[in-house]
Amino acid sequence: MIFLHLCLSPFYAYKYTYLHVFVDSIKYLLMMFIFCVCFSLLLRRHFRAWHRLPEEAEKEKERERRREELRQKVASLLPDFEPTISVNESSEFR
Repeated sequence: MIFLHLCLSPFYAYKYTYLHVFVDSIKYLLMMFIFCVCFSLLLRRHFRAWHRLPEEAEKEKERERRREELRQKVASLLPDFEPTISVNESSEFR
């Protein structure tokens, strides 16, 4: 029994050492896979947002133009109307 224990003890030590190395490498690969997937999803999402940026800027310009038209209409109807300063015109937010 002692002979068997002496013969198999190094084998078990070797086996468990490499089992831990294998498990650690699997954990690392899984972590890197998750990182790469998350990074590619973030990259894709932000690239799409960047791609839509000119369209969104045009929509914002159109909204601001309509607001300005409404301010002018209200100012022509009400004699004491003081329009508020929009965020785009304010120097505080630049």
